[in-house]
Amino acid sequence: MNRGEKNMDFKYNVIDKANSQGIAELNVLHRRLFPKHKNFILKNITNENLNIMGVFSSTDELIAYIIYKLELEKNTCYISFLGTDDRNRKLGLGTSLIERLKQIAKELSLNIELSVRADNESVQRLYENLGFVKSGYVAEAYSNSGGFRYCFDMTKEHSATEEQSKISNR
Repeated sequence: MNRGEKNMDFKYNVIDKANSQGIAELNVLHRRLFPKHKNFILKNITNENLNIMGVFSSTDELIAYIIYKLELEKNTCYISFLGTDDRNRKLGLGTSLIERLKQIAKELSLNIELSVRADNESVQRLYENLGFVKSGYVAEAYSNSGGFRYCFDMTKEHSATEEQSKISNR
């Protein structure tokens, strides 16, 4: 796949944690993208709050994914990881996964939270462009650089949507 192929047909599917082949493929991609967190998948796969959504190519290759936890008691959906295979970056796959997660969070009335390394400015811009707001600094989030906490407040999203609807109906 070439970077310029933005109109390719991709499939978005939940990755079944009981599917050992799917988890093995996810683990390979995750280890390549996040070597410092290489054991995260196998250590956390049994967590019932952990959910995984993947993007698959036309040949059923996993090329992007988002790992998130639904923390219903906190009214929060926490993004643990968002990753895209190097060969498939700049195709809008990460953005699309986030937008799909926003729909899930909206249906469940959950806010979305995540942490980003303080030195990872490109990822910070991605989340800010998607409506996330920096809500604090988390020194212990990352051992060598600290990180920022981001939040997407679904109540504000509802308010903005309702306000836009009122304006449109005038």
